[in-house]
Amino acid sequence: MIPHIQQNLLKWSYSHRRDFYWRKPGIPPFHVLVAEMLLRKTRASAVEKTIATLLGEYPTPGKMAQAGVEKVGKHIRPLGLHRIRGQALVAVSKEIVEQHGGKVHPDYSTLLSLPHVGRYTANAVLCTAFGERCPMVDVNVVRVFNRVFGLPIPTEIHKAEDLWSFAEKLLPNDARSFNWALMDLGALICLHRSPKCPACPLKDLCKYANPSNAEESIILD
Repeated sequence: MIPHIQQNLLKWSYSHRRDFYWRKPGIPPFHVLVAEMLLRKTRASAVEKTIATLLGEYPTPGKMAQAGVEKVGKHIRPLGLHRIRGQALVAVSKEIVEQHGGKVHPDYSTLLSLPHVGRYTANAVLCTAFGERCPMVDVNVVRVFNRVFGLPIPTEIHKAEDLWSFAEKLLPNDARSFNWALMDLGALICLHRSPKCPACPLKDLCKYANPSNAEESIILD
C-alpha cells in the first residue's frame, strides 16, 4: 500500500504543488523557521504576502533580534496578533544568537529547546531546510488521515504518537516533497467543507469517498 500512496500522491503533486517562498531551494534554515512560526493558525497565502518584506529587512537572527518587537511586529501586522508574533520571533532570534552562534542547527533536541518551537515546527525545519526524513503533521494532514484511513482526530496533534508514527511510515526518501503533497492535498482537495473527492489521487483508498472501504483494516507494508 505504501508505494501506491507515495506514487499517486507525488504524481498529483507535480502539477498541483503550491509555490511558497519557504519551499524554494536554498532558503536559509532561519527563514524556514520564521515561516513556520508565522504559519500557525494562518493561511499560507497570507504569510506569503508578508514574509519576503520581513526577511528582506531582517534576514538573520542577529538583525531580527536587534530590531525589537515593535519593528518586527510592524511588518507582520496584516497577519494579526502582530505583537505576540513579534515577541516570539525576537525571542527565538535572541536565543539562536546567544546560545547557538547565530545558526539554526539540524538537531531535533536543539530546535525543540528554542522558545516557541514545538514538535511540528522542529520537524518542519529539519525536513524543509535540511532534507531530513521527518513527518510533518498539521491540521490538513490530520484531516486527510482521518478521511482516507479512518484515523481518529486527536485533541492535541503534537501528543498523538500513533498518528506521528503512522505519518513516518508513509514517508519516501524524498520526505520533503511528500509532506508538502499531503499538506497541499488537505488545503486544495480534502477541504474541511465540500471536499473535492473526484479529484483526489487517493480516492480509491479513501474511507470517506468510498464507504465500502470503511471496514477494511489499515495495513502499511
